[in-house]
Order: sequence, then structure tokens, then C-alpha cells
Amino acid sequence: MAQVTVFVMAGVAVLIGIAALVILWQILALVSRRTLTDTDDPDRS
Repeated sequence: MAQVTVFVMAGVAVLIGIAALVILWQILALVSRRTLTDTDDPDRS
């Protein structure tokens, strides 16, 4: 049973890592698009 839990935890860790990478990629894309389009953004002075 120990091996099964190790495999499950490894799979969950991989899924979490992929999800975190996708979220970070989306945030970076949003920020870069914002800075490119909105040059007169009050938050970015």
C-alpha cells in the first residue's frame, strides 16, 4: 500500500505543479498584455 500512496502523491504533486505553471503563465500574459495596451495605467507610474 505504501507504493500506491507514493504514486498518488507524486501524481498530485505533478498536477499541482502543472496547474501552478499554467496560472503563473496566464498571470504573466495578462500583465504583459496590460502593459502593452494600457500605457496610461494609473497603477503603473
